[in-house]
Amino acid sequence: MLKWGLAATLVIATLAGQTSPERQEPSDAVDAYVARQMSRYRIPGMAVAVVVDGENVKLQGYGKSSVSLDVPVHENTVFQLFSVSKMWAAIVAMKLADKGVIELDAPVAETVDGLPYEWRAITLRDLLSHTSGIAEWRSHPNAAQLSDAQKKALTAEQTVRMAAELPVHAPPGARWAYHRTGYNFVTWVLETAAGKRYAELVKNEVFDPLEMRATRFGDMLHIVPGRAAVNYYWDQGVLKHWLYEFGEAGYSASALNSSISDIAKFLVAVQGDRLLSAERWDQILSPTRLSDGSTYRYGLGWTVGEHAGRKVVGHEGGGATWIAHFPEERVSVAVLTNLNALRADHIQYDIADLYLK
Repeated sequence: MLKWGLAATLVIATLAGQTSPERQEPSDAVDAYVARQMSRYRIPGMAVAVVVDGENVKLQGYGKSSVSLDVPVHENTVFQLFSVSKMWAAIVAMKLADKGVIELDAPVAETVDGLPYEWRAITLRDLLSHTSGIAEWRSHPNAAQLSDAQKKALTAEQTVRMAAELPVHAPPGARWAYHRTGYNFVTWVLETAAGKRYAELVKNEVFDPLEMRATRFGDMLHIVPGRAAVNYYWDQGVLKHWLYEFGEAGYSASALNSSISDIAKFLVAVQGDRLLSAERWDQILSPTRLSDGSTYRYGLGWTVGEHAGRKVVGHEGGGATWIAHFPEERVSVAVLTNLNALRADHIQYDIADLYLK
């Protein structure tokens, strides 16, 4: 356990419910730091969670969830997660693999029919790690002819079959390239293997067991309980709504909404190894090894990097949300904001530094 956490535990055990200076100090520092960053970047609303040794040590909302209605952010305010959504796709895939429903290293052509010959070696692991080599479906010439409504109506299978008509960029496992169509493919494969919709799979395998009641799929067109407003962005000094629309095809890539309270429940479960075995976590959180022997700082649905000499995993979403988990130190930080394209990745690490001692 970290030094400040040990001291806090001893004081709490001795003084029956009094808050120790050692435990309170990082929390106060987070409040002051967040206030500075919200002013610096003109962030309307933010929520922060910090989990240490399987315990919530910080759970706080700041600013406004809805600027128009003057609604404050609290721990149950729901935010759009954008690409952070990918983290759960890998977990669901591992759970289905444990049940024998799917195999990560078997060709996905064994699960879905009618794939091109050039795709015969692609595996679910390739799709989750962004190394499948297939093209994005939106680069198909026919995609430009579709209206926004038609694009949103496409199924995951339909988008992948459009990509199948395009040349591959590289053999599977040869090159890393961030890929939305690959996650549409993940959706199609998991749904076909399990015989259930992807949203139902994630709900059954993760959200319900962890009692993540506020976490659900949907873009700005959907009614999402607890989400007082969608995201914002600054346009030449004017704050405007960021309108992000997509169809169900992209659910595994970027469609989740959640509260900081639910994310904290998830991080507590991650630190307690409640979701997956250590072996499965090692597969998710290990850098991807390419066919030339090199590695890339991405695992399966989770980024894999380093901060201050420590391994850190997690994901970023829309330049607005971040999850950073330090597995060896058992420190996790989640930062949710409603300002799109903020790109202030340092916020998660600066907060983590207050607890990494």
